[in-house]
Amino acid sequence: MYSRLLLAFAATPVIFQVLADSGSLDHVAYRFEAGSSLSSTISICPNEPTQLMVRGEDNCPVELPIPNPEYYPWDSAPKCLNTSDFCLYTSSSFASGRGISIITTQSTAASLASIPIFTTKQPPVYPPKGHNLYYEFDFPGRGRGVIANTTFHRGDLIFSHTPLLLLDEEMFEGTSKTERNSVAKQAVDALPPATRELFYSQAGHFGTDPVEDRIRTNGFAIKLGGRTYGALVPEAARLNHECRPNARYALDASSLTHRAHATRTIRPGEELTFSYINENQPWASRQAHLRSHWGFQCKCNHCSLPKKQRKESDARIADINLLNMELNTLWSPTTPDLAVELVELCQAEGLHASMEKAYMMTAQRFCAWEDEENTRKYAQLAVENWLAWEKQELASKEIMKAMAKDPKNAWCWGKVWEGGEEF
Repeated sequence: MYSRLLLAFAATPVIFQVLADSGSLDHVAYRFEAGSSLSSTISICPNEPTQLMVRGEDNCPVELPIPNPEYYPWDSAPKCLNTSDFCLYTSSSFASGRGISIITTQSTAASLASIPIFTTKQPPVYPPKGHNLYYEFDFPGRGRGVIANTTFHRGDLIFSHTPLLLLDEEMFEGTSKTERNSVAKQAVDALPPATRELFYSQAGHFGTDPVEDRIRTNGFAIKLGGRTYGALVPEAARLNHECRPNARYALDASSLTHRAHATRTIRPGEELTFSYINENQPWASRQAHLRSHWGFQCKCNHCSLPKKQRKESDARIADINLLNMELNTLWSPTTPDLAVELVELCQAEGLHASMEKAYMMTAQRFCAWEDEENTRKYAQLAVENWLAWEKQELASKEIMKAMAKDPKNAWCWGKVWEGGEEF
């Protein structure tokens, strides 16, 4: 279905194309075509709203701001730092009016603006408002957290939300703290009122500048277009830290959504948790990292083990890191039994999010040693336990599928390291 709406609210009209595919809201797209200097907001109400109207998280119609054509999809001209090439870009209409503020370079902002999610369909949000999949709870001495109200199985989507802020980490080099805090506050102030309220509803642990405190306490590091950003996703920040968590997050770059998936079966009444840090660290390193970056001492179940068991865990972590280095080197003479040991160590440590990689490397070792049965076994286990969504990692998953089906035609079949020849 195709219709064209002419919105004549100024001397220069604004024209949008409204595209719908089979009446599915997932395929609704508003594409800006012609210009206007209007900065007001209007409601677009076509004759067939069930097919054409963009809806928000509560399934209610969303008012769409008319973009300034000179800066679209941003609300206005960028506000730039005096001492660097970094500028503030805000789109208050992003994600059905949730909005987003990004501090980055002009060239990077142009690349981000070309992502289809800014110009076509709205990013997917899950779960919808009013759900009962989980609920918030105040834990004595630990603050607010989230408890499952249903069963999640490994790989199940728990939630999907867009960031409120994206802060390019390179901004922190060569700019003063005062200047950074000033532009960060402007970034928050530029967001829609409900989104600003959501930002300030987050906890802060450091007692510093109100905006800086919430960013330091609740920010996540994400990779996007080869750059690292600090991302603020309040819904994700509500999950407490656990050194052996039951959920893992990843950014879907195509829709700028922060997604959380279960890494193992989670039962009703169980707290949902992330790991804020690299899990493959010994106890002392984990504690130091969490104190310096988030201002708390970890008292999770794993960190609260008796001293003897903590030492045993640290020894397993050391072995896991060593084996990962060996198995990641394609020309290593490592035998399959060491790869199986890696799998067993990860299982013993409760490193659920690492299992697909351990299974994959084990399948490759059996493949090199021409063990067809075990190659199939571990390649299939890798596929069944896959929790990665990035394109490169999904390509590896497809390789594992093919290896499980026909090991002898895999790239690694018979490629055992022999006195200097590459694996």
